[in-house]
Amino acid sequence: MRIKYIISHDKINENFDFIELVISKNSISKKEKEILQKCCFIFEEIENTQMKIKTDNFLNCFVEIDGKNKGIYFHKTKYFYTYMKDLSYLREDPSKYENLIISKDGVRVELII
Repeated sequence: MRIKYIISHDKINENFDFIELVISKNSISKKEKEILQKCCFIFEEIENTQMKIKTDNFLNCFVEIDGKNKGIYFHKTKYFYTYMKDLSYLREDPSKYENLIISKDGVRVELII
C-alpha cells in the first residue's frame, strides 16, 4: 500500500488535509468497500490491479508499518484514546468519533473520523 498524506489549510481555495491510499483492487472485500463509502472515501481506478482511495473526512491520522493484513474495520486503539484524551481539554465529546483502521499490505493506517 502506498500512502500520500497532504497537509493543507488553505481556506481561501478550500484545500484541506487529505489522505490517499493506493491498494490492490482484489484486497478489498464488499463489506470493507461499504465501510469506506460510509466514511466518505472517493474511489479511483488507476491500473488494472490497483485503485486509489482518498478522503478528507478525518480528524487525525496515524500510520505504522506492522507487517500485517487485518482488513478494514472500526476499533478504538491506544492511539485513539490518547488523542481523545488530548481533545478532551477542548471539551470535545469523544463518543461521537470513530477510529477507522485500514490494515493492508503490512501497513496500518488509523483515521479518527
